Amino acid sequence: MKKSYSTETDQIWESIEGMERATPSPFFYAKLLHKMQSVQAEQKESFLSQFKPILVIAVLSMMVLTNIGLLLNQSKKATQSIAASSSQTSPVQVFSEEYNLNNTIDF
Repeated sequence: MKKSYSTETDQIWESIEGMERATPSPFFYAKLLHKMQSVQAEQKESFLSQFKPILVIAVLSMMVLTNIGLLLNQSKKATQSIAASSSQTSPVQVFSEEYNLNNTIDF
């Protein structure tokens, strides 16, 4: 059995020794460079695309927080103006008092 293995390996080694180096086609290196450049471009795009979800979430959360802040500020101003207008006379009342429109005439 050892002889059969050794003869087979010897034959394989002899066939390997007789091999010549393969010559690539003339466009092989151009194709290889093109593939390498496209992979590098994809890696750059994927690097930026990793941050896109984070940026979208950050922008949306800032917009929501801004809207909430504006709504709260507007509601505070509305309650303050209602409280101020209830303690003061309205412009319509001032106008009616100035022209004596609030007095009724009895016949």
